[in-house]
Amino acid sequence: MIDPASLTKDELFADHAPCCMDDSFCQCGFQERALRAITAGQYRPMTRAERDWCKQEIAAVEGYTESDAEGTDADVAHTVIRAWTDYCRDKGML
Repeated sequence: MIDPASLTKDELFADHAPCCMDDSFCQCGFQERALRAITAGQYRPMTRAERDWCKQEIAAVEGYTESDAEGTDADVAHTVIRAWTDYCRDKGML
């Protein structure tokens, strides 16, 4: 397994992903933008390091495990976004 923490921002989801909203008002970080584009089928396939990073993001949220990171790239990307949303909801941010 590649350690995603050892990668720089330029190596993880480095390609420009289309915005999920008006490009001039996008509030998404580069990782969220890429995940939303993957979910929509508008991005290249994930690299092994990106998939490993997704597994770590998913497993870091209470109630999720690495086994939740199975499936297509779109499934995995959607699960990361869902896990982030659940984390924010649990912390009272949503």
